[in-house]
Amino acid sequence: SDRQLIPTEWVRVAMARAPFYTYDDPLILGIDVARGGADNNVIVARRGDDAKTISALTIPGTETRDSMRLVARIVTHVADLKPDAVFIDATGVGGPVADRLRQLGVNAIDINFAGKADNERRYANIRAQMWWKLREAIKNTLALPDHNTLEQELTTPEYSLDSKDRILLESKETMKKRGLASPDYADALALTYAMPVLKLGIKTCKTSYLRKHDTLKDL
Repeated sequence: SDRQLIPTEWVRVAMARAPFYTYDDPLILGIDVARGGADNNVIVARRGDDAKTISALTIPGTETRDSMRLVARIVTHVADLKPDAVFIDATGVGGPVADRLRQLGVNAIDINFAGKADNERRYANIRAQMWWKLREAIKNTLALPDHNTLEQELTTPEYSLDSKDRILLESKETMKKRGLASPDYADALALTYAMPVLKLGIKTCKTSYLRKHDTLKDL
């Protein structure tokens, strides 16, 4: 489709790249929380341009019904990897999961996919902004795992322009109406581009980030 956000050839080249990161690159986790049914909970780790070395963790959507079981799986994974930042899709059932993670000491940062983008003139919402950043990374230097599901999920969403000529990514609901699966893996990867992160941790990141972005003072 002419409206395909990420070209298939870009993804295949990225999957053939050797992973690379520097000591200063932070380890970032993106967590996409399933809404049940056939959808999956997915945790993706990215360090710099390396989204390949650490395998994604997929947790069946059936476990979302028992949120404490899901939270326990996430806490264990976070304890093993010790990331510098954790971004979680807080839309719907993701909100309570994020709340419980913070109660247990995980510094999970809520990302509402429908929330405002940093660059409101170009992107209709923060999900479109994250995916566009992911698109540019795939085009240039990001190394991806050779994974059929990820390739399908990255290359099937389409984009359009809203009434203000801003980039708008196709919603999960619209994709399902087209007979496509929910891009849970790809959304988790896109979440790792939610905002800049320093290796010292999200608190340091926020301080540095807010000097240039006053609109995020409520974080």
